[in-house]
Amino acid sequence: MSARRTLLAVVVLFGASLAHAGAQDAPQPPKSLNQNVRIDVTIALKGDAKPVAKTLSMVTADGRLSKGRAGIEIPVPRDAVVVPQASAPVATGFNYRSVGVNVDATPTIIDATHVLLRLKFEFSTVYKAETGAAGPPSFGAGSNEITGVVFESGKPVVVTQSADGETGREYAVTITTTILK
Repeated sequence: MSARRTLLAVVVLFGASLAHAGAQDAPQPPKSLNQNVRIDVTIALKGDAKPVAKTLSMVTADGRLSKGRAGIEIPVPRDAVVVPQASAPVATGFNYRSVGVNVDATPTIIDATHVLLRLKFEFSTVYKAETGAAGPPSFGAGSNEITGVVFESGKPVVVTQSADGETGREYAVTITTTILK
């Protein structure tokens, strides 16, 4: 009986020492390097007569969430009436649609030249009616949630691209993270 108790005690102590050693060896979250990171988001839109780029830049501290919002309200004609003196129908009222860019980002500096970025963005845009066509505008939108991409400081990376063969409209989202000294 005493040999069993001794063996049981050894197994319990060995297991406890392994658990303690494992707790010490568990990876620790990276410590903040007390530096700022600039995050540049560029959305290149193609499909209208001229390409358009929407940009949003923000600075945040290592490991801190930053939220950027930029946009405007676009008037969209609600009703139109024909006026004899006018060459085109005249709007009698407007509804407004928001178009812009929203970005939520949290950078984590990995080392002197690399940043891990968690990012969520949404954007919306207005496409004017085709040249020569009298019609309402159309609206486009895109979004993406990145749970972790490693960037080299100062080097742009295309993180999302989309193309619609039916309309000929496309967009590309490029992100640059720069560790500020």
